[in-house]
Amino acid sequence: MKIIKVGLKLQASFTVQELARMLVANFFTNLTNDLNQKKISISDVNLHVKRLAKKSVDSIEYEFYIALLDLYGQFQKDCDFRFNLKDTYNFRKTNIITLTDLYKYRDDPPDVIIGQKNSSYEFEFKRYRGNMDFDSISNFIKRKITNYYADKSNYYILLQPDVFSNVSINIFEKLHDGIKKINKNFGIIAFSFKDDCQNIVTIQVFPEFITSKRNVINDGSLFTDLLNPDNLST
Repeated sequence: MKIIKVGLKLQASFTVQELARMLVANFFTNLTNDLNQKKISISDVNLHVKRLAKKSVDSIEYEFYIALLDLYGQFQKDCDFRFNLKDTYNFRKTNIITLTDLYKYRDDPPDVIIGQKNSSYEFEFKRYRGNMDFDSISNFIKRKITNYYADKSNYYILLQPDVFSNVSINIFEKLHDGIKKINKNFGIIAFSFKDDCQNIVTIQVFPEFITSKRNVINDGSLFTDLLNPDNLST
């Protein structure tokens, strides 16, 4: 972890490996030595991912999980994860070692800042638990984003449909068309949801319409790759 100063704010900056270790160690407190000695196994990580899935979208950890697997997938190896720190944080006296430490001293919004070279991208996570139809989701976006904001903040909406709910891609195509007509300078607006308890679907509706999908079963292997320093740039 590095402490950096941006304007008048202090930020904690983590590599993807550091944040992944904190997330895994939150469930396996005795895992630190194994991680340092590169003894981490896919079965260990798979167990962690299953436990994350059970606690799922209502947990604090889930936001870090999304940041690692979804946002890292967009920005790749040369990015870092930054968090604004409260004024009460004293870098001379306090270390941020665990997720509990980070959550205690993190100052939001935004929920996370992705740093990449000389640029940074602020992301806010929002959760949606309503009806999975166009009017309901569109009204949510208007209330939470488009009626009030016109800046470069980026929004990542975590949809929480009922099990086996059918979420139509057409909803997001219509949202994309509608947001383009507003003529405001938004940042990225994207959605993420499980489509059938097997896949995580990510749909960006602004500025471009982009869809991607990954299999939840592979998340354990993805975490193993993130935890392996040989697969990361320095």
